[in-house]
Amino acid sequence: MRYRSTIAVISAAFSCCALAINPVAHAAEDGPVSPQTVVVLSRAAENGDPDAQYRLGLLGLAGKLGKKGLRDAPAMLQRAADQKNPDAGFVLGTLYLRGVLVSRDPAKAAALYRIAAERGDAKAQNALGRMMLRGEGVSRDEAGAVRLFKLAAKRGLPAAQVNLGILYIRGVGVDADRQRGAQLIQEAATSGFAGGQFNLGVLLESGIGLPKDPVAARKWYLLAAEGGSARAQFNLGILLLRPEAGKTDPVESLKWLLLAAKGEVPDLRQQANSAALALAQRLSRKQVARAGDAAMEWARRQPSGNRATADIAR
Repeated sequence: MRYRSTIAVISAAFSCCALAINPVAHAAEDGPVSPQTVVVLSRAAENGDPDAQYRLGLLGLAGKLGKKGLRDAPAMLQRAADQKNPDAGFVLGTLYLRGVLVSRDPAKAAALYRIAAERGDAKAQNALGRMMLRGEGVSRDEAGAVRLFKLAAKRGLPAAQVNLGILYIRGVGVDADRQRGAQLIQEAATSGFAGGQFNLGVLLESGIGLPKDPVAARKWYLLAAEGGSARAQFNLGILLLRPEAGKTDPVESLKWLLLAAKGEVPDLRQQANSAALALAQRLSRKQVARAGDAAMEWARRQPSGNRATADIAR
């Protein structure tokens, strides 16, 4: 079996896009919401308070206000965004970008992100930079994307640090500087961001901007894999079969390949599935069963949305 790791620095850009699916992670209250709280927020929202409108929108998206609250959430967020609430603009922009509860409209998403970005919202700056790189909803503007990533990176947003690092490595919109790019990705990785950990593993495995070190790459892939990155799970599965990366472990390798095959990265599923099948043919039934049990146990322990969040960027 000769499968290769995905040795291409993959952008971890839109790390907060999971808000479109799991907005409760973005400042909504944990646990049930009391009727009194809803009444107070509703009154404040009707009186034009953008923070109350934003919180009601989030609660609606989180399913804490029933079907009507979910249905009304985009309109409530729009009211807050109209008053230049940057958080509301970011979340609403994400809904339009992904077509969640509203018709997909990249141009409207970009306009909402731009307003929030101009008010200093790092997540919106990062998201708008991503759209500029793709020319999605806005004109393609590599230099503009670099400028936005720099602003968000200065505010400490790990996804922006990774994106800026990737542009330095590739020489897109900026003069190529692999060492600077690797430094930015290292900063994101050491902050605990799975996208940074995965990309740092890629740099170390391939020797881009850093000395080649497959043993260290394996360590960073493991951290990202545990954080839910399907790309890291695949690369770790492959690396666990290579002696140069440390002691080989085919059962653990199969576990991660099985998880990558069920992950949130469509273009990786078939490759991971083929690698898992090829490896399983070389193992005993007991080993295959152990790997399958370990994969199911890992999946059972994950919080909702963990895997989608880690690999949301494409």
